[in-house]
Amino acid sequence: MSKVTFYYGTMNAGKTTLLLQAAFNYKEQGLVPIIIKPSIDTRTGTDASIASRVGLSQPCLLLGPDQTISGLLLDLAEKPDIVIVDEIHFLTAHQAKDLLNHAVMHDQAFICYGLRNDYKGQAFEASSILMANADSLKEVKTICRCGKKATHVVRYFENGEIDLGFQQIQIGGNESYRSMCRVCHTHTLQRGTI
Repeated sequence: MSKVTFYYGTMNAGKTTLLLQAAFNYKEQGLVPIIIKPSIDTRTGTDASIASRVGLSQPCLLLGPDQTISGLLLDLAEKPDIVIVDEIHFLTAHQAKDLLNHAVMHDQAFICYGLRNDYKGQAFEASSILMANADSLKEVKTICRCGKKATHVVRYFENGEIDLGFQQIQIGGNESYRSMCRVCHTHTLQRGTI
């Protein structure tokens, strides 16, 4: 069934944990899930696996920046029942469009997980394409330190100063990013420190 679902949320919302649970549920029903992540995501090292902050992990296929979803999936011996993509925001615009096209042309279901916007509040290219074209959008919520729903992230240096560098993509976790509501995000950027 051709369907693309996009689960989006800030960092630490539990998206990867939900992804791993979804893959487990498909396997438990005797179905074949395939998990893909962009090769740029090296937080688990250079190996082909994804890991959640709660300690769960699973092998996956890596998608290089010059590869397409179609090329990767059509090389598989059998068609998966579901394709699950982690860190979708790291895909290029071409890869995101290819994913949407593959879903239709090959009657394939996709579940995608990722960030909607970067640390400056600007949409990632692939996320923007999915926000406009996915069949279903589902927000994965977490909270800001003030208790409100977190919708943004800030990127910071070890000393607590805000990193307003020009690179949209910088791989990191809790040591570099913090999820915040829009109000705290705005005040933090103005202050220049977390």
